[in-house]
Amino acid sequence: MDPDIHRRQSERAEQRAEDARQRICAARTATERHEQLVKAGDARRGELHVRAAAFQRDAQELFERAAALQELHADHERRVSEILIAGGSSPHPPMPAYPADLMDRYRALTHQQALADRRDEVADEREAAADERERLADAREHAGHQRDRLADAGEGAGQRRRDRDTAQVARDQAAIDREGASSQRRRAARHE
Repeated sequence: MDPDIHRRQSERAEQRAEDARQRICAARTATERHEQLVKAGDARRGELHVRAAAFQRDAQELFERAAALQELHADHERRVSEILIAGGSSPHPPMPAYPADLMDRYRALTHQQALADRRDEVADEREAAADERERLADAREHAGHQRDRLADAGEGAGQRRRDRDTAQVARDQAAIDREGASSQRRRAARHE
């Protein structure tokens, strides 16, 4: 056997262990964020944040186990490389310290974490769209009040202002309609 193959496998295992440690940090940060949101008292999403925090704690544990497994693999490959360089034969691999399905669980957890991040992004987008709709509704209401005042003030100049205000309200409504349709298309695209 070629000792360079084992050296490269050791390096790849060390990189995967480092990746897992970075994911541990990301999961820890996400856990803290969800715990802060629970403490902030968001009643609508409180239970979701409690579950998300628990999910992220589970993720930390799995990522820690994955990192340990990759470090074990890297040590084994390094030892095999050293033995082969010294002229010996390749030893049998040690028994795994973790269940065989750990990598499958790791992949599933990574996928679930990506989905959770995307759900957070979608919720933020929805909230921004709701804020924009509220702002436009306030502007429309303000324009209506102004139109009423102008109607009371006089018909000539008031009529031109009302026409301008009506046109502005129509533009605002069109923007709201476009944003709503765009949001629906994005949701539909994500569910496909």
